[in-house]
Parts: sequence; C-alpha cells; structure tokens
Amino acid sequence: MELPPNYKIAYYYLISHCDNAGLIVPNMRMLNFICGTKISQKQLLEHLGDHIMAIEDSDKWYLHKFNDFQYGELRDNNNAHKSVIKKMVKYGIPESLLPLTSTSPAPKSTVVISNYDDEAFEAWYNLYDKKVDLSIAKNKWKKVNKSLIPQIMEHTRRYVESTPDKQFRKAPAVYLNQKHWENEVIDPDAPFEEPENAIVSKWKYHTPTKR
Repeated sequence: MELPPNYKIAYYYLISHCDNAGLIVPNMRMLNFICGTKISQKQLLEHLGDHIMAIEDSDKWYLHKFNDFQYGELRDNNNAHKSVIKKMVKYGIPESLLPLTSTSPAPKSTVVISNYDDEAFEAWYNLYDKKVDLSIAKNKWKKVNKSLIPQIMEHTRRYVESTPDKQFRKAPAVYLNQKHWENEVIDPDAPFEEPENAIVSKWKYHTPTKR
C-alpha cells in the first residue's frame, strides 16, 4: 500500500479503532486530533478507496483488510466469528469482500501471515528517519500493541521535528524499547515559561539587627 505517511497513520487509526467486524463510524475531527493530520473525509476515501467501503443507508465504513488481518479465515462454527459474520450479513457486505468462510474443523495450529506489521513498521521507520539497527528495531516493533500505532506515529512525527540533528535522536530500537512515545516532546527552541503555580524557594540573607 503506497500511501503518503499521513494517510498511512490515518489508516492504522481506523484499523485500531474499528469494531470486531472491521466496521467503524468515521469521526474525522477525532482522527485528525489523535493523528496530528488535516485530512477531510473525501480525501481519505479518495486515497483509501480500495480499503474502505462506505455502507449504503448507514454512517459506517467497512475496512476490507481488517478481517484478513484479525482472523485470517472466518468460520461459521467458531463462536468468536459468529457475531462478526452476523454483522457483515446485516450490513450487506458483498461476499467478494468476505474472508473465506468454512464449516470444516479448524486445524489445531493455524498461522496467519499478514503484511500489516511490515507496512506499519516501514511507515514508522521511514518517518523516524534514523537508519540504524534495522533488525533490532523490527523485533522491538513486533512487541508493540497495535492499538498504539496512531499514538506512536504522531509522537514520532513531533519527536523528529524536535530533533532535526539525527545524532541527538535516540536509535529506533531504543525509542521502542523505552516506550519513548509516552514521554513529553521537548522543543529545544521553545522559550522557558515558569508554571503559574510554581513554588520558587528564595533564600534571603540578612545582617542581624543589633539592639
């Protein structure tokens, strides 16, 4: 999926905030606030048209790739999948967009391979723009909670802007390992402002008064 970084961030936001069937009511104001983007609903649909279906007579969108990523294959004899299939039938999702559904017993061990991790990591790594320890960073990324991707992307964007000189930017693997996205981004050029309620201790030395 070749998309500008802002639209990749928006797509990961949608995937991490949709329901268990890949359905979501788009809230562009919240999306732009969380992702730090300025994207209209029309622009998003133009760029992600192959991944989003606006459901007729509904305010919901269906994300085509979500179920492939989340379940791999939907089975109508799987209790966890039944509610998903029910929602998709309710909203008239075309069969061509449904993952293969089978009533045959599921294998004891199923490995679902998805390029979601790779695409998300590639977008983040390019945004971070410090190309060191690629394999280590990729292993750290695999441990990241996918629902945090929009937060990480937005924090990374601001962190990169605050560290234009890459030598002062943490190595990508260190950033991930330390969960640096949870920290405040300090702008080195911002003027110092003393907090309104700050308590400043001032020591005054006086010459004892003679009596």
